[in-house]
Amino acid sequence: MNAPPVRRQPTITAPAALGGLAIGGAAPRNERLRAESARTSPPWRLDGRDLGPLQAISDLLAAYAAILVAVGGVPAAAEISSRNAPLLALPPLVMLQLYVRGAYRTRLCARPLESLTQVVGAVSVATMAVVVLGLLVDGQAPAQASWLLGWMLAVLSVGASRACLSVGRGLARRRGLIGRPVLIVGAGVVGAQVARCLELYPGYGLWPVGFLDDHPRSAEALGTSRVTILGRVTDADDIVASTGVRDVIVAFSSVADAQLSRLIGRCQERGVDVSVVPRMFDAINNQVTYDSVGGVPLLCFQTASPRGGGAALNARLRARARVRGWGPDND
Repeated sequence: MNAPPVRRQPTITAPAALGGLAIGGAAPRNERLRAESARTSPPWRLDGRDLGPLQAISDLLAAYAAILVAVGGVPAAAEISSRNAPLLALPPLVMLQLYVRGAYRTRLCARPLESLTQVVGAVSVATMAVVVLGLLVDGQAPAQASWLLGWMLAVLSVGASRACLSVGRGLARRRGLIGRPVLIVGAGVVGAQVARCLELYPGYGLWPVGFLDDHPRSAEALGTSRVTILGRVTDADDIVASTGVRDVIVAFSSVADAQLSRLIGRCQERGVDVSVVPRMFDAINNQVTYDSVGGVPLLCFQTASPRGGGAALNARLRARARVRGWGPDND
């Protein structure tokens, strides 16, 4: 008698799982990876930390414009008195304060209330430093009318310049003009959700190039037509070099945590920014803080009332930004 046929579960073979990129040797495979990256990337890969220097220059010019108006224009600034001379140090001090407060860090979402708080705090501290500088150098503070007017105009000009740059960046992202290709590690439920969200909301400025996973889900289960499986986690070095990505998102993967830790270390050595989807991410709110116990990092969850004044004001500002097209539809 013939043995009954063994029923096998359908599996994804290596060439299919890798989107056909594992055939034909290393050189053709790298060419296909570059072609895949070019197909899924924006015309200009400018965003995030690439725009940090532009933001700093914009803040510096806006602060200098405010000081020039406060002292009476360019001719008056050229013949400024020794008493008001410390006011010329206000713009670089404002830029330094913004840098210390993390205003030039890469953020995916625009946070109007946080940005306004940073600007007001930075300009206020810089103004106080200018007053102290005048007392130390000249024995008297700058004229009260001048530094008060400079403080008010600097807050308005720097805040307006940052708002205009944020709006322009958001419009360019949504029209597909600028963005940064990103590689997603983990072709599971969470990785697919991240890819779909980035595809639906281009305002985040991240263009998913593909997935890395040793045991990926099928294309139907991933639910994304544009993003494919590029390889396994062990192929990360070659794929990062071939596609030119500078951002990696680590979602839940089938590989061991030790292997993911080594992957994160290699990416950081290459200058690639790494973001990690934390465990129990669905229980984390925007009030989470970072702490450590004996070198072990902790994410501390803080309970916040949704009816609080700060939360309500922040929600209204974000809703207004979404209506006017200033940022992504969600955080």
